Amino acid sequence: MQFQEVDFAGLHCVRLSNGIIELIASVQVGPRILRLGFVGDETNLMHLESPTLTAQQDGKWHPYGGHRLWHAPEEFPRTYFPDNHPVEHTFDGTTLVLRPPPEPENGVQKEIRITMHPGAAQVDVLHHITNISRWPIPLAPWSLTVCRAGGACIIPQEPYKPHPEALLPVRPQAMWAYTNMQDPRWTWGEHFIVMRQDRSPAKYQQKIGFGNTLVRPLRGWQWPPALLRGCHWAGSLLLHVYDACVVGGVGQGWAAYALDSVVFIKRFAHRAGATYPDYGCNCEFYTDPHILEVETLGPLGPVQPQQTVAHTEHWSLHRQAAGAPLSRMLAMPAEGRPAPVDEAQVQALLAPMLAETRPVA
Repeated sequence: MQFQEVDFAGLHCVRLSNGIIELIASVQVGPRILRLGFVGDETNLMHLESPTLTAQQDGKWHPYGGHRLWHAPEEFPRTYFPDNHPVEHTFDGTTLVLRPPPEPENGVQKEIRITMHPGAAQVDVLHHITNISRWPIPLAPWSLTVCRAGGACIIPQEPYKPHPEALLPVRPQAMWAYTNMQDPRWTWGEHFIVMRQDRSPAKYQQKIGFGNTLVRPLRGWQWPPALLRGCHWAGSLLLHVYDACVVGGVGQGWAAYALDSVVFIKRFAHRAGATYPDYGCNCEFYTDPHILEVETLGPLGPVQPQQTVAHTEHWSLHRQAAGAPLSRMLAMPAEGRPAPVDEAQVQALLAPMLAETRPVA
């Protein structure tokens, strides 16, 4: 495993690489994970607010870009605590630990632990928040990956079941005051929801949240013939994916972001019976003309003094076939509405990538 201190985008950073992928995190501010990509490939999943960043010392919060750790529910000024100071960092040969200064006004200490797989394009990102105050604090760990513009996010739907076999709702869906379901950046499919990032300055903000569980049993359920047409192997592969997705009663959700020639998949847990923020959401998605955010949240609850709550994400990067078929298929056209999404082809392209990932325990 390669570890070194580097300058990146104008900030003092650390670089972690296994020779397949590389991850660069700022230690001058934040922390922020400012780069995730394949070694030798200029494609960077992470959005940067500017090609050259400057550490601010004005007492205000600045986005900078990349991946960060917050805590929900979102509220000003608590959520927007200025993180413009140097970050304590250690590396023991396996795990990189990033610890910013404590937030005395909020009574919390944050920490991010990054462990890269030694031989695969995979990273475990463990987020810790410790209550350093003298009283319980209601919060949920909230991790936000701010992705570079120009891609499309794929969010799985719960498996279809007909009425009257399915009489109860299968998951919550939360909308914000500015959510517009008629926006052409959305595609509401039977098996996937697609949120596209559009650089047009006329586009306004969009956000939506879900309880993403994927714990409905797939065995015994017949995939629609239209979905499997042209990819007859997908059914058995999906069952393999599902078997890998349930560990210890914890349902494993996922979301993907296709950008240029790569696909980023984020895996995360849903704990049955737990309370989640924002009407029960453990994942949320936001976009505007500059970015698209893939966000996940842990359970919401009172965190007792000196108690630490943890939230884990499993990241993986995947190269697309020649011509980047998934990115091309889901791209936002320069004018008009996107073409209908061929869900069978999306499933055929994503299934082998999902089979390479592993669940969050």
